[in-house]
Amino acid sequence: MEDVLWSGELDNIAGITLNAANYIYNYRQKRKTTKFILDNYNQLENVISTVLGIWTGHTYVGERKQEKIKKAFQKFFVNFMDLLLDIKNYSENYALKEKQLSKKALFQGTVYRLLGHNTADKNEKIEQTFDDIYVSWSKIPQNSYFESKLYGVITWIKCIISVKYFGIDLTALQCSRSNEQEIVFPTIEECITEIKYIEER
Repeated sequence: MEDVLWSGELDNIAGITLNAANYIYNYRQKRKTTKFILDNYNQLENVISTVLGIWTGHTYVGERKQEKIKKAFQKFFVNFMDLLLDIKNYSENYALKEKQLSKKALFQGTVYRLLGHNTADKNEKIEQTFDDIYVSWSKIPQNSYFESKLYGVITWIKCIISVKYFGIDLTALQCSRSNEQEIVFPTIEECITEIKYIEER
């Protein structure tokens, strides 16, 4: 799916997201040496759902996130993934609720992404770049809603998340919009199996 610009107060969104990222990091560090505390875990779930709600609910189709927002969400998803993998890899050290979170959130499988423009005055195709930045993907290969919002040539990308890689399943976490089946995952070159350009729709 497309890159986006976040609406609303950018400083507020970045602040909420960075606070959540820091909470996840601190939770992860404490759990290496302390027992499971339900209140702390409930707060963890709250900060995660708040940020994922912002991620899925404040977007403009076809526009890129501003750099401040991009960096804040990158820190959030990196810390979230580190926690999920800790729970998966050292499951005997974690409580049932934590194990359930990791099992739900970690995803392997095939996902798809669309890139395009949000205005009709742009037509050139967007070449995919490869990096470790977390972006939105979908389990659905075609999405007429997003295609209807994009102008010009659409870049369609297929990715297989497998082996050592995992995405974060927002649908399983009940944070994805119903028609998106959203997965959050970086654009890693070795995982990309197909790129094509859709010129006429």
